[in-house]
Amino acid sequence: MSESIKVLIVDDKEDNRIILKSSIRKISNISIFEAIDGQDAIDKSREIKPEIILMDVMMPNVDGIEATKVIKEELEDVVVLVITAIEDSQVEENLLEIGANAYIRKPIDRKILHYKIRNFIELIKIKKDQSTPMHSIGAINIFSKKVRCFKTHFVIRDEENVMDFGSWLIDVFSRYNAGATFKFDKTLDLLYGTLYTLLEGKKLATIIIEDDFETLYLSIDTQGKTLHLKNMDLSNDEVVQKDGILYFKIPYFERPLKAKRGNEQTTNESIEARRERREIEEHE
Repeated sequence: MSESIKVLIVDDKEDNRIILKSSIRKISNISIFEAIDGQDAIDKSREIKPEIILMDVMMPNVDGIEATKVIKEELEDVVVLVITAIEDSQVEENLLEIGANAYIRKPIDRKILHYKIRNFIELIKIKKDQSTPMHSIGAINIFSKKVRCFKTHFVIRDEENVMDFGSWLIDVFSRYNAGATFKFDKTLDLLYGTLYTLLEGKKLATIIIEDDFETLYLSIDTQGKTLHLKNMDLSNDEVVQKDGILYFKIPYFERPLKAKRGNEQTTNESIEARRERREIEEHE
């Protein structure tokens, strides 16, 4: 059996730690540790070197933001999943700046938490095994045959499955990109549209994901349904529909969007307004 993944739960309230432990205890091959505040989390991290940390924000002595900053400086590869009831865009921005990988809002959805932890564990295992062989046998996508043996499978049966898949993809992408990007936004829009179209037609969607450490390759079986992609601003180098399969290519690393400065007001902008600004920036 491979070495267990160390998960550190950080919360000053014992009841919250119990809830978090019960939410993830059925995940196989993990060891769970606890810390009662930010300083304790820093000390425990130096001692046990956890791979995943579930970090509360509001705590005495040292809060979760400061603790995350210190821990990420010392353990660059640790995955920090922040758990907070705070709904503040500035706090979320601060969390991204100090290296938090994802966050979950309170009250906690146990299924989503369980799902996120499992996917982070898979990513950690992949990163540890950089020697995984690359070969052409069994490659599904049409873009590259040089993929690893490892494959991730999703079966989309309902809207919750779509949300789970989107959450997984955003988590993976955010590990390598600090901000939003044009291509990823458009690809994600097309993926959501594709999956919801299939669900409306009462069809299952099977997704097979491959990668070569630089690019994700998604192959979606559309059950023989031809989808209209001409209105999506994606080239044939990024998405191809062939023989009932929709193929996507998503690079891990992309150029992030440039933040606007000055007098521009962004707080109450609509999603469409932000997208329009992104398109102008990309053109420039």
